[in-house]
Amino acid sequence: DESGQIDISLPFLGEHFVGLALAAAAVGKVSGLSLEEIKRGLESVAPQPHRLVPIRLKDGSLVLDDTYNANPLAVVEALNVLSQVGRGRRKIFVFGEMKELGQYEEKGHKEVGREIVRTKVDYLFTLGELTRHTIDEATRRGLPKSHTFLATDKDELLAKIMETKRRGDTILIKGSRSLAMEELVEKLR
Repeated sequence: DESGQIDISLPFLGEHFVGLALAAAAVGKVSGLSLEEIKRGLESVAPQPHRLVPIRLKDGSLVLDDTYNANPLAVVEALNVLSQVGRGRRKIFVFGEMKELGQYEEKGHKEVGREIVRTKVDYLFTLGELTRHTIDEATRRGLPKSHTFLATDKDELLAKIMETKRRGDTILIKGSRSLAMEELVEKLR
């Protein structure tokens, strides 16, 4: 409208996309686009594959496919989305270790453990030796040890998800690119 305001519904999950959309809108505005053109453009952007894409399973549970890659900051953002989208439901975090963190690997995995408890994740199922730090930190901060599982491979991880998940659960799947965690998403579909 003339006041310079317009409602826009972004096709993304996560508050961290709002700042990016505002920056894009500002560029559009100074480039001479109308607010309607900016709205159409932002609302028509398609989410990239494996970047917090919601997938409804036949049993009514919701998978958040964020398997493109993982670093501590991205995991925190994804856990925030899990917390919001999964409010009032059981939340399962399926986490593949974060690679290429160098000297930060132990600290980064512990940070994720703290965030798991802060965002009230109910179950933590992991793959990769470095996730031992995540499990240790999460259980130290109150996540029941019986609600954690370190798998030796993806088949074992899938079996644990299948035996645990129930109708209405929200499941976030995230991990480093090299672990190909998207294979789990495909099998759950």
